[in-house]
Amino acid sequence: LSGGAVSAESGQDFSAVLKQASPRAQALLCGGLVKGDCIRILEDLSSGPFRAPRIPDVDGAGGLIYGNSGMGSRYQMKNSAWRTLLMGFSVWLAGSVEAGLEARGCRPELIPNGGVNRCSNCHVSSRGGGRRTPFGQDVRDVVRSGSCAEFWEAELAALDSDGDGRSNGEELLDPSGSWRPEEAPPPGDPARVTNPGVPDEAPPVLFTRGDSNSSGTVDISDGVFTLGFLFRSERRPTCGSAADSNGDGGIDISDAVYLFQYLFAGGNPPPAPFPGCGGAGKGVGVDCEASAACE
Repeated sequence: LSGGAVSAESGQDFSAVLKQASPRAQALLCGGLVKGDCIRILEDLSSGPFRAPRIPDVDGAGGLIYGNSGMGSRYQMKNSAWRTLLMGFSVWLAGSVEAGLEARGCRPELIPNGGVNRCSNCHVSSRGGGRRTPFGQDVRDVVRSGSCAEFWEAELAALDSDGDGRSNGEELLDPSGSWRPEEAPPPGDPARVTNPGVPDEAPPVLFTRGDSNSSGTVDISDGVFTLGFLFRSERRPTCGSAADSNGDGGIDISDAVYLFQYLFAGGNPPPAPFPGCGGAGKGVGVDCEASAACE
């Protein structure tokens, strides 16, 4: 049994557990009984480990019969003290199980875009529970069992739990770990979220061909930006594929000329992706680290 306040392993003497329990757990378990009386009742119930009720009333006396795993004897529960003990135990056990289920259900909402993969972020089974993914193991290291407290932070975001070359934050679209559960909506495009607990390839970076400066529009400033990078050692395009206006796989003066011809002389438009955002596909075009206008 586990409820955060008191726990017992199978076969353990429950009265011994009660002696070490917190005041709150004792109150839940024993109801209105004095702690000492409660412990004596548990010790009287069995000379061995205490077990839950399993034998119904067989003598018509209105009591409940308990089994004793140590001697096989049976005790009839007639007075209010016994009934109080059983009721307190039942309420405590039910609350513990319910709290555990609620805790598991809240976890996906505590990481950015956690709703995309739900329980599969932390567990091998999509239904949750059981064996954990590498990300789930890292989460377990920073969060208390059964807790719904916030745990997403920069340190967890910076880890690459599944070893696929991208941090947990990059896969969940919050590289800095700055997102908080109360924020809405989650960061980025959910279609680009990957599972931080399963090794996978990064989705292609989206960009618009010809938008060299990543402003979101294709105009004369993009050609000027490309020329400044080539001949004045100015800032490099964050997405080389966007600056590759003619789609030949490189960045040179021909890209600026191609773009000017399209804009002012009726030339051909840039190859796809254009005029909207898209991915060039693996191995196509030059490197593209990011294109802010398409994120």
